[in-house]
Amino acid sequence: SSVVIYRQFVSLKKIERAWVTVDVKWADTPRVMDGVSSDAGFQDLRHASSIYVRLFIHNGGNTPAWLVAKRIGFTILDEMPKLPNFDKLPPEDSLGGVPLSRGEKKNSIMWLSCDAVYSRKKAAFIYGYVKYTDIFGDIRTTSFGFAVNGGADLKRLNVPGFNITT
Repeated sequence: SSVVIYRQFVSLKKIERAWVTVDVKWADTPRVMDGVSSDAGFQDLRHASSIYVRLFIHNGGNTPAWLVAKRIGFTILDEMPKLPNFDKLPPEDSLGGVPLSRGEKKNSIMWLSCDAVYSRKKAAFIYGYVKYTDIFGDIRTTSFGFAVNGGADLKRLNVPGFNITT
């Protein structure tokens, strides 16, 4: 009947669709750089922290994906939030439908900064999302989050709301 056909179609989409994942690694020496940032006229000086990372976007699905946009940021807070606040990230970067074939991995180096001083006593993390379309025309999103703990590896956050693929 039509219910069985619909369920088969939904199952087929899940099996054959693109599945985009994101990983973040240090681009160079693992460290947080502290400094001072200012406005263009050097009137408003404030403490800032920066990191240099490599963003990996991978299609682990069975069909191509087209990357539409990405949004990524680095922040330091007193404690880890329960949910990501994407509104506090820098503006979304349009990727214009860059193709990502089955099994392909693209990477880019990014310099990320925030207006806060790094301390191991605070929650420092990288988070964001990637938007893409699949062969079925669905717009999908993969969110991600990684803790910056001052060590050699960035640790994927195990917090609800981060690391979700739609």
